[in-house]
Amino acid sequence: MTKQNQALLLELKNVQINLNGRPVLKNINWAVAQNQHWAIIGPNGSGKSTLARSLWGAVDPNRGRIILHFAKNNPAIPAFHKAKIGYVGYELAQNLIQEQTFQDQYRSFQGKPHAAVTQAQTIIKANNPRLKTHEFDQLIQELGIKHLLASDLRSLSSGELKKVLLARALVKKPKILILDEPFDGLDQSSQKQFTDLINRLTVDNKFQLILITHRAQELPPAITHVLVLKQGRIKLQTTKIKAAQNQTLRQYLSTNQTDFSFNLDASFQKLIYRYYSKKIKQAPDYYVRIQKATVFYGGEKALDQVDFVFKKNQNWLIQGPNGSGKSTLVKLITADHTQTYANNIWIFGQKRGTGESIWQIKQNIGLVSGDLQLSYTKPITALEVALSGFFDSIGLYRQANNNQRTRARAWFALFNLKDLSQKRFDQLSNGQKRMVLIIRALVKMPLLLILDEPETGLDLFHRQKLYSVINQIVDQTPVNLLLVSHYRDIKLTCLTDYLQLNKGRIVRST
Repeated sequence: MTKQNQALLLELKNVQINLNGRPVLKNINWAVAQNQHWAIIGPNGSGKSTLARSLWGAVDPNRGRIILHFAKNNPAIPAFHKAKIGYVGYELAQNLIQEQTFQDQYRSFQGKPHAAVTQAQTIIKANNPRLKTHEFDQLIQELGIKHLLASDLRSLSSGELKKVLLARALVKKPKILILDEPFDGLDQSSQKQFTDLINRLTVDNKFQLILITHRAQELPPAITHVLVLKQGRIKLQTTKIKAAQNQTLRQYLSTNQTDFSFNLDASFQKLIYRYYSKKIKQAPDYYVRIQKATVFYGGEKALDQVDFVFKKNQNWLIQGPNGSGKSTLVKLITADHTQTYANNIWIFGQKRGTGESIWQIKQNIGLVSGDLQLSYTKPITALEVALSGFFDSIGLYRQANNNQRTRARAWFALFNLKDLSQKRFDQLSNGQKRMVLIIRALVKMPLLLILDEPETGLDLFHRQKLYSVINQIVDQTPVNLLLVSHYRDIKLTCLTDYLQLNKGRIVRST
């Protein structure tokens, strides 16, 4: 049966979308019919997430039309965009977490700081208050998230958060379900569980799936069709079977796997060492020392009697499944966890809670994490995000001097991202945002660079670019690395030590 004689659910006709006056999607003509499940594939910055946002109503076309054929009355009315379209993506997580933070601040302002925060169950039910109890219970059981219903969204792991957002999307019984990079931040076991879950849901539910991904190798079996985007244009749209044999797609995958050459030039190395010379003389032999750290979440131990020592000239890789305690350990080091001061922790020779200046310690630490990316919600440029790294602020509230601006621009040039520096950060792809945050971490020349799942949102090419950059920085500068990652094929020759966590405990340390 051809697309023409199948019932169409969704059509895009000559769609163009501009962001900040610049065309991001151009001349998009595409249709989704019943019994079709699409994967939208493309490199970082190709327009995938912008296309997803346009489908669920977060951004309107500057030209052309998006038509929902299942909407009653006039299917071209934008109000119908959200009616029967479920969405799971980074932007939604950011919006909900930001809303929770605002509510906490409002309660504190009212003098009720201990009032209950918005819980996962409330987030889910708010999307369909009329959903019958037995239907809700059945969905929660199917997704296996009953134990998460009383949780604050900010305490959930990447996999747990995705399942809660998936439940939130499914309660409205959508005609179309959009999953924007659902596998990012998931370990291999969680990826398989999520893929199996998607396959079951597409069989048992009456919705069409649209999957946004930069990983063509990880398409769930449920996918029937593939749309390839590059530089805002459609390069290929066909069935998954034909796509596997298509030269255009093979070339795209080959391009993603090309090695990236990165080298610090002599003048920049000289600048770096001049800046670091004083820091290195003052640095203690132990950058981090943690003794018997224990952290609780809702009565459960996120960390259980963990000892960790990070010495000068070490470069650590920390691994473990989702929810094993990796990010919690990082938050203890950066003092971004409320239980930091209930544990014995020394950072650069200074014990936490003994009157140390948190800002002085942060000047020696560069951090990249998913939580940090979620925090940037204001419409500021990528350069301003990078400059905020000098002040360890979320946003730029102080005037950066000429020297700081010169150094920040030099890092953009080294990453070959000069064209991104003046673009709005909130309008970049997730992969581009992650690269900008790495520049933010490096501008102040930290002694300790902490990268918590830095590959999230990066296609294969930019992952290899990232590894090349990290190797060069660690080899050619005094920076020491603490990398948290669930990837097994990490191409980093600079790593010297390894720590594996599971259920909050150390199961391997070498």
